[in-house]
Amino acid sequence: MSNPIFSLLASEVLTGENFVKWKSNMNILLINENYHFVLKEDCPPVPPANASKAVSEEYNRWVIANNKARCYLLAVMNEVLRTKHEGLETISEIMESLQTNYIMNHKKCNLTELLNELQSYETLIDDKGGKANIVEANAVVGKASSSRNKKKRNVRNQKDKKKIQKKKRKAVAPKPKGKCFHCNQDGHWKRNCKKYLDELKQKKKQDA
Repeated sequence: MSNPIFSLLASEVLTGENFVKWKSNMNILLINENYHFVLKEDCPPVPPANASKAVSEEYNRWVIANNKARCYLLAVMNEVLRTKHEGLETISEIMESLQTNYIMNHKKCNLTELLNELQSYETLIDDKGGKANIVEANAVVGKASSSRNKKKRNVRNQKDKKKIQKKKRKAVAPKPKGKCFHCNQDGHWKRNCKKYLDELKQKKKQDA
């Protein structure tokens, strides 16, 4: 790698945590070498034996560019990542795998902060559909936020139910009325005893 650009990129070997900066550097390399189009274009179909020269050249151009770009990417990864991704045939597959791993490894971080960091690097957005990736990332953040809110509501509902149950237990049950000492019947006091009150009325009439 005698080229100054190659030397610069070689100094930033991908370890996983530095994916954002590494991806930006790799895009610089691919653009400089005219290989960046393989990220935007799918591989043309394998031309038949009787294909025209133009069709064959278009296919060969894509294959050669992809193979060289793939070598560049693998050359500036650490041994662990290189071993993991050397079985992938296209640089699009490699980039998608690395980006997914990067996001999954940071899923415990604040998703909003992660999204802002990713968007700050234009080259991190998939070249085949940048806007779509932003929408998907926002959807992930939205789902995570919705899930947290749902958990909070469930916790509040459980606390409210416990409070209601405690209040019901604390509520003083009405004391049952005692036994009347006059008629020996349960459910009322002597002062409210109908028999006792009737006898009082009769006694008053007799006294009168």
